[in-house]
Amino acid sequence: MQGTEALPQIFLVSTLIMLTLVGFIIFFVLVYQRRLMRQRFEMLEREAVHQQKLLSATIETQEIERQRIARDLHDEIGAMLSAVKMNLSLASRKTEEPKKLSPLLDETSDMLKDSIQQVRHISHALLPPLLDKFGLVAALKSMVAKAQKEEGPQLLFKIKGEEIRLEPQKELGLYRVALEFINNAIKHAEAKQIRLHLQYEEDKISLEIKDNGKGFDLEGKKKEAKGLGLRNIESRIQAIGGEYSFLSSPGNGTHLQISLKSGSSDS
Repeated sequence: MQGTEALPQIFLVSTLIMLTLVGFIIFFVLVYQRRLMRQRFEMLEREAVHQQKLLSATIETQEIERQRIARDLHDEIGAMLSAVKMNLSLASRKTEEPKKLSPLLDETSDMLKDSIQQVRHISHALLPPLLDKFGLVAALKSMVAKAQKEEGPQLLFKIKGEEIRLEPQKELGLYRVALEFINNAIKHAEAKQIRLHLQYEEDKISLEIKDNGKGFDLEGKKKEAKGLGLRNIESRIQAIGGEYSFLSSPGNGTHLQISLKSGSSDS
C-alpha cells in the first residue's frame, strides 16, 4: 500500500521537474532570441552608422573637389581672361588702323567680358562665397534673388527666429538642397510659385520648401534614371544627419520639410 500511495507523489514530483525543465528551456530560448535580436539590431545600427559615414565622406570629397575647381576657375582661368582683356584693350589703343579693327576688337572684348562673368558665375555656384562669409540666410537670399526672373516663377523667402551659424557642412548641405529643389521646380515642375521657409529654434533648424508645380509620382521617380536630382537631395539631407519628409503627387506640387539639430559652428 505504501508503494501505491507513493506513486502520486512521484508523479507530482516528476511533473514538477518536467515543468521546470520546460520552463527553463522556454526561458533559455526567449533569452537566446532576445540576445540574437539585440545583436542583429546592434549590427544594423553599426551598418547604418557605417553607411552614414560613407555617405558623408563621399559628399565631403565631392565638395572638396568643387572647391578646388572653383578656386582654379576664379584664380587661374578668371585671371587669365582678365589679362587677355587688358592686353586686348592695350592693343586697340596702339593699332595703326583703329577704325578697321575697332568693331572686331569691341566684339572680342564683349565676348571676353561675358566669359569672365560666366567663369565667376560657375565659380560662385560651385563655392558660394556668401555662405562662408555671412551664413545660410545671406546665401539663400542671394540664390532667390538670382533665380527670380521677370517671366519666371515667384519666389518667396520667409525667415523666422534668430539666425544661428551651423557647421559649414550642414549649411552647405541645406544650401545645395535648396538649390537643387529650386532648379528642379523651375526646369521640370513648371511651378508658378516657390516658397522657402527657414526657421531657427533653440536646438534645431527647419527648412520648408514647396512649389505649386505639376508634381510627380514620388516612388516611380525614385526608380527612374531621371530621379537623380531627388536622390541627390535625399543623400545630402542624410549626410548632414537631417530628418525629412518629401511629398509630391501629379498635379499637387512638391513639398519638402527638413529638420536638423542646430549644432552651431565654433567659428
